[in-house]
Amino acid sequence: MHVFAKLLFSGVLTLATGPQMSMASQDMTSIRARYADALSLLETNQDLAFAEMANLADQGYARAYDRLGYFTLKGLGTPVDPNQAVLYYETAVKLGHDRSLLALAKTQARLGQYDQAISSFETALALNLGGARVEFLTQHAINNLGPFSKPEQATDSLISLAKEGDRAALLGVLYTATKTGSRLDSEDELILLAISFTDAGDAKVAEKLLPYLRIFGDKDDHTRSTRQALLGLDGVRGKTWSEETLYLLAERSPQSFSTDAASVLSEIEQPNYARALFVASRISKNAFVLETQHELVGLGYQPGPASGFLTGKTIRAIAAFCKDVGIIDVCRHGPLKSDAIKLISRELAVLKFQN
Repeated sequence: MHVFAKLLFSGVLTLATGPQMSMASQDMTSIRARYADALSLLETNQDLAFAEMANLADQGYARAYDRLGYFTLKGLGTPVDPNQAVLYYETAVKLGHDRSLLALAKTQARLGQYDQAISSFETALALNLGGARVEFLTQHAINNLGPFSKPEQATDSLISLAKEGDRAALLGVLYTATKTGSRLDSEDELILLAISFTDAGDAKVAEKLLPYLRIFGDKDDHTRSTRQALLGLDGVRGKTWSEETLYLLAERSPQSFSTDAASVLSEIEQPNYARALFVASRISKNAFVLETQHELVGLGYQPGPASGFLTGKTIRAIAAFCKDVGIIDVCRHGPLKSDAIKLISRELAVLKFQN
């Protein structure tokens, strides 16, 4: 085990933080305003948001490089490219944005670069970055560090920290359980602790508790009401709201899910639409077909009546759409294949919010 990992699990790591570099030559008020404007563009024009952030990065603004890494990981205004994201995060770190070390480490782990990931985490721990210990433990707990992972030891450490009231550890525990499909030990105690945070309006804890309750909670009215209340907390992000609302609708009214899903999808903004449509397809292929039929009509195609059924007309309309947007090679294997649904959802999202 790496030396820093031993210190991590023992809880005795307390090293000093290093200095941050600055941009003395730049008008930081203007730079920060442009940075905020670029982030706000994500809701309306992801391509422009990426371009504006790239302009700020070209001027040496470290936080812009950090966001370019995130955009590239998520495919926001640019193709998904984890290797390029690593380069952006590395540049952000070199320019003094130490917090990018955590995103860098997680991306390296995702790429199977386990030695590099551990090195990045150890650097973050040496700088005593907030959240570094819990994040490192979480990556161990979900087996994300390949042969170096210590899932049982890390999970136990996270649970111990959470029971002491460590909010970040509680978030890690809930995420680990959901990610690995493993029900929590000491579940009642930890759920009550999570509820105490959400009762105080903690939306981030709500976002981690919602999928846990969906997967492991009782399928009764009380649990569903709890989930509904969590969805109503101020600060719950659109991604979580849309996905968990769709799952809740499917449980409550499976017979009317397709039409109910269409209503939810009509309220979703661009950054979350493609993912929400994909989630709807996992619950019901008919819901995906119905939404696709509606959207294709709006784009000038002729998929036939909006029935939710994959008719001959709908297949031909989807094929024409796929050809027009350049994804026909994937669609020809079947419009209801997972890869095709992802690409169709992505392209529909682009065109839906352009019109």
